[in-house]
Amino acid sequence: MRLFKYVLKKAEPKEETPYSNPPHSDSSKEELTAASEPTAEKQSELLSKSEAPKGTTASTVKGLLADLLEQDYHRMGIQEGLQCGRYEEIELSLERLSEAFRVELERVSQSIQSQVIRQRSRLSEPLKAHDLGLYLQIESELEQLELQVEQLSQQQLFICTQEGWFRKALLDFRSGYKKGVRLCITDENLFNHNQLL
Repeated sequence: MRLFKYVLKKAEPKEETPYSNPPHSDSSKEELTAASEPTAEKQSELLSKSEAPKGTTASTVKGLLADLLEQDYHRMGIQEGLQCGRYEEIELSLERLSEAFRVELERVSQSIQSQVIRQRSRLSEPLKAHDLGLYLQIESELEQLELQVEQLSQQQLFICTQEGWFRKALLDFRSGYKKGVRLCITDENLFNHNQLL
C-alpha cells in the first residue's frame, strides 16, 4: 500500500495581468466545491436531525387522547350522582367509566399499531442503500410508535389497578359523584320538609 503525502506550499504572489484570472476566482471555486460537497460535520448533523424524536412519547400519546383526558370528570360525576341519588350505584358508574377508558385506549393503540405495520413495510435494504437519511428517519419514527403502543398497553393495565392517567379521572368522578348524591339528598330533604310545612 502506498501512502501519499500532500505537501501544501505557501502560494507565492503572482503578477497580475489584465488577462489573468482575478485572485478571488480560486477561492470562489473552493467555496463552490465546499458548498456542494457535504462535510462529515454536515452529514452527521443531518443524520442527527433525522434521528431526533419529534416529541416525547407521553406528550404525543396524551395528544391523541386529549378528548378523553381533558373531560370534566368532576362535573360528570356530579350529574351522575344527582341522577342516581344513591352511593350504592357509584361502583357501576365507575365500571362504565373504566370501560370507556379501556375502549378509547384500545382504539388509539390499534391506530398506532397499523402505523407501525406500515412503517415496518417501508424499511428495506434498498432504501437503506439509496437514502440512509430517510431510512433512519423511518426507523426513528418506528421506535417512537412502538414506545407509544407499549405506553398505551401499560395504561390499559393501570385501569385495573386504578393508577396512571385513569386515576385522576377516577378520583375526580368519584368526588363529583359524592357531591351529586349529597345535593340530591339535600334537595329531596328540602322538598319533603317544604311539603310538611
